[in-house]
Amino acid sequence: MQAQAPPRADTHPVRCAERQRVAMLLAAGNPEELPAASLNELISGIAVCCGHTPLKCHRLARGWDVPTTVEMILSLAAEEKIRGFACAPRSLLDWEAGAGMRAQAMDLLCRLYRTGPVQLGLAHDYSPTGASSPDHREPVHPDDRHVPAELTDPVTDTCRGDRWRAPEFARRSITTDDVAVVRTFTETFRLLDNKFGGGHTHAPAAKYLDFTVTSMLRDGSYTEEIGRELLGAAAQLAHLVGWSAYDTGRSDLTERYFTKALELAAGASDLAFSAEILAAKGHHAIHHDNPYEAIELARASQHAARKTAVPALLAEAFALEANGHALLGDSKACTFCLRQAEQAFMHSDAAEFPAWLRYFDERYLAARFAHCLRDLKDWDQARMYSLRAVTMSDDLTRARAFNTAVLATTYIETDLDQACGTGLDALNLATKLRSTRIVHYIGDFRRRLHGHHGNDPAVNRFIAQTVEMSGID
Repeated sequence: MQAQAPPRADTHPVRCAERQRVAMLLAAGNPEELPAASLNELISGIAVCCGHTPLKCHRLARGWDVPTTVEMILSLAAEEKIRGFACAPRSLLDWEAGAGMRAQAMDLLCRLYRTGPVQLGLAHDYSPTGASSPDHREPVHPDDRHVPAELTDPVTDTCRGDRWRAPEFARRSITTDDVAVVRTFTETFRLLDNKFGGGHTHAPAAKYLDFTVTSMLRDGSYTEEIGRELLGAAAQLAHLVGWSAYDTGRSDLTERYFTKALELAAGASDLAFSAEILAAKGHHAIHHDNPYEAIELARASQHAARKTAVPALLAEAFALEANGHALLGDSKACTFCLRQAEQAFMHSDAAEFPAWLRYFDERYLAARFAHCLRDLKDWDQARMYSLRAVTMSDDLTRARAFNTAVLATTYIETDLDQACGTGLDALNLATKLRSTRIVHYIGDFRRRLHGHHGNDPAVNRFIAQTVEMSGID
């Protein structure tokens, strides 16, 4: 007979456990699976903080939802050739609440979680030195809970007043001033990234995130409100680090930091910025000619954006979806999405934009339109939007270089001299940057130019100037 203890009366929402899991993953370097020691520490932490039964703590620590867990249990039963075994979501919820179960179910749960019934709270160990489950430890006073304040639930405020204090050493107290410093560093890195390229900013920004900011999140002591602000600031920095990695051609690091940014934004309950990160992932997919992935990510961004009060995010997501359709040659779907983007942008108010979205204006949207129309080979329309896009601020040197290269491309079929002249303008901007992406843009322009005009003297002169000025061969 099982010995599952009933849950505490003051159990916390599962969101609290999820935030603890995110923080533990962050502290462990964001692995696909937590090491066993970290996983056990997380299970105990959830039990102490949230008051769930050990069985439920094991599931929450792994980030599994109920349907997924039930599916795994049934799959395991099939592998073991257990006939007649049934498990529904309601069954699992009942077991996690302390209801009795058959020996077969207990055995499958132990196999699934790779532990014993005592650790799952399904039995007692009565030996003199026996290990007890988390629910059988000495009662913990609320003031002794070692729980990150940022992991508390923002809606129910269940951990109000708790502080994350180290059991062995004093933790540094994090204040709003510390969060402001993180935001200032991020803004500085962003300005440098836009003006000089990711090759200048990625390494210092990544170091600041991976060491200084991660240490603040992992080892700091802060209130619930400051914890959310710190997570939000860290999410924006991780996004910037991912974006600068993208600009240097490091796809592996790009995905790693974009994923970390999504986890941090979720911890901060910042749905708007989550939509922005999904859009960035879609942008990355477009650059690597993965239109289907780009469309899927753009739609995920739209889904998140619709739940916010920031229409510009929806405009951005629709423009990215349009680009995915353009890469597939689907002009009808592309045009529809561009119209949706335009309508969403018309309903936006720049005065209400979050600080991290202030780059998104009519010229930025025109740049996205120009890219779509270039990929559809609608040169007249692409040129019209490119001419708007190249008037971006001088601080956005990299974006201006991209847009100038697109503008040059629109002249290739109609005006060779103008194409080469505008291409040189893009090249002049490129020499100020350390950016793998601008090399890609210049290379794309050269291939199109040579493909249409062959070894025309003007083409050969441009290629020679490219090698001389930038070393692009």
